[in-house]
Amino acid sequence: MLIKLTKHNKARNYNAYKKPSCCSDFHQRLSHTHDALKEAPKLTTKNWYAWNPQFRGILSNWPAAMKHLNGTVAPGDKKYDHALNGKLCTILQSSALLAGNNNINYLFVQPTNSEPWKLHKLYCRLKKDLTKMEKITKLALLNKVGKICMFQADVCKLIADINKHWAKAESMGHSLP
Repeated sequence: MLIKLTKHNKARNYNAYKKPSCCSDFHQRLSHTHDALKEAPKLTTKNWYAWNPQFRGILSNWPAAMKHLNGTVAPGDKKYDHALNGKLCTILQSSALLAGNNNINYLFVQPTNSEPWKLHKLYCRLKKDLTKMEKITKLALLNKVGKICMFQADVCKLIADINKHWAKAESMGHSLP
């Protein structure tokens, strides 16, 4: 009878969810993630498309971290881990360039009494702001190309294509310089 009861309790406890921060390898996984991101270049205003796949690739080895990053697990859910979320936000901020040219320090600023960043919201804000900046840079470059005066048919065709893309962007609601 005692053996049956012990097996029943082990089976019941085996199915219970254990938050990542309560697992024995939590600090090891955090350290591995932080060390792997040290090898990657720092996130700047100009390298989102190069940095993002590396960041997601490093986190993809840890399913719980990916769920927090993608917003699959939301605050209030029993699988949401505040400790994991806070540590991953810190790791994300440490992988960004915070001083010098092209730094993104201003993107991490929050009002004084606001809640701490949630990883998913921070990631989405970085993605939105940094891809917007890159689009603005591309538009400025396209504008300069449009002002080049040449008489070759290929260049005229290129300028016509660029103007067509500008018109499409304006029709989609993007404000252009």
